[in-house]
Amino acid sequence: MPQAKNFLKNIVRFINLKISNTAWIGPAAVSFMVADSCDDRCIFCGDYSPYSKNPGNSHKREPMGTACFKNVIKDLRRLHVQKIILAGRGEPLCHPDITEFVKTGVENGLQVLVRTNGIALDKKCKDLVYSGKVRYEISLHAAHPETWQLIHAGRTAKDFQGILDYIGALPEKLRRGISFINVLCQLNYREAPDIIKLAHRLEIKEVYFQLAIDRDLNDLGKSRVGLKESEKPIMLEKLLEARENARSFKIKTNLNCIISQIKSKFDSKPVDAPGRPAGLDRSNACYVGYLNTLISSDGDVLPCCNYGGSLGNIKDLSFSLIWNSPSYRDFRDYGKRGMFSRIPSCVYRQCQYYGLNKKVQRVYKNT
Repeated sequence: MPQAKNFLKNIVRFINLKISNTAWIGPAAVSFMVADSCDDRCIFCGDYSPYSKNPGNSHKREPMGTACFKNVIKDLRRLHVQKIILAGRGEPLCHPDITEFVKTGVENGLQVLVRTNGIALDKKCKDLVYSGKVRYEISLHAAHPETWQLIHAGRTAKDFQGILDYIGALPEKLRRGISFINVLCQLNYREAPDIIKLAHRLEIKEVYFQLAIDRDLNDLGKSRVGLKESEKPIMLEKLLEARENARSFKIKTNLNCIISQIKSKFDSKPVDAPGRPAGLDRSNACYVGYLNTLISSDGDVLPCCNYGGSLGNIKDLSFSLIWNSPSYRDFRDYGKRGMFSRIPSCVYRQCQYYGLNKKVQRVYKNT
C-alpha cells in the first residue's frame, strides 16, 4: 500500500511540473543538514578539506535543534513528503540527538536515509541499524586502504578496515539497507571497478557515484582533486569496466548517468541559450525544484545543495510557506526553462541531480 501511494504522489508531481510553477504537494525527499561538525577531512569537501578556500566557515554553526526538526517533520507529513535524508555539511552522526532524529522520522512513517562516512556507525546508531527500518549510505570513496587514507585526510587504514568489518558482521538482511556513495576525483576514479567488486564481496546491492566539484578548493586542491578533460578516455574506460562488473554482480548503480556526464565537458558553464523559448526545454532542464529540497542546520531552505543562497528560514516561516514562495516558484521556472545562469552557483552538468533530471526528461518525451 505505501508503494502505491508513493507512486500516485510521483504521478501528481510529474503532472505538476508540466503545468505549474506552484507545487501541489511537497518534495519527494527532504535532506536535513543536521550537523556541520565533522570527524573527517575528505579532500574534496569545501568545508573540511585541507585544500578548502574557506576552512572553518560552516564549523561554527550550531547543530539543528531537536524541537525544530520535529516541527518541520509535522509540516512535511502534511505535504506528503515520502523520505528524509539525514546528512550535513559535516557528519550527521556527530549530532548529539541523531538517534532521536532517526526515530522521529520512522515514527512518522517516513523513509529515513542516513548519509554517513560510517566511522561512528557502530557507536551511534547500532540499535537503529539492527532495526532494519533505516537505510544508510556510506561515503566510501575508495576500494583500497591506501586510497581511502589519501581521500580521508588524517584517517588510518585501521579506520577503513573497521568500517568494512562492521558491515561484514551485519546479517545479510541488514546489509540490504546499506549502499555506497563515491565522489570521483583524480585519486580514485581508477578504482571504480574495484569499488563494485568490494561491494559484491560485502553483499552490498547499491553503489552510487558522483563527480567531484572543486569550486570551493584552492588552486593546489584543484590541481590534485579536480577531474581533467585530458583524463576523460581512461575515466570512461574504468567506468565502463565498473558498469560491466555491476551488471555481472547484479548491483544497482547510476553509472549510465555518470558516463553520460563524463562524455560532456567538465568545464561546461551554465549559459542561457540565445532565443530559448519560454516553454519547457525538454533536452536541457532541471526539475529538482519539485522533487527535492535541503534544510541547513540553522534552518535555511535551499532548493539544491549547490544553490548559493537561501529561499527562506524555517525559524521565520513554515516550510509550507517557503515551499511555494515567489522565490521558490522562480527557481522552478528557471530550472524548467534551462536558465541556469539565473540560479546562483549552478554547476550544470556536474550536478549530482543530473541523472534525476535525465530520468524525468525520458518520461516526459514518452508522454
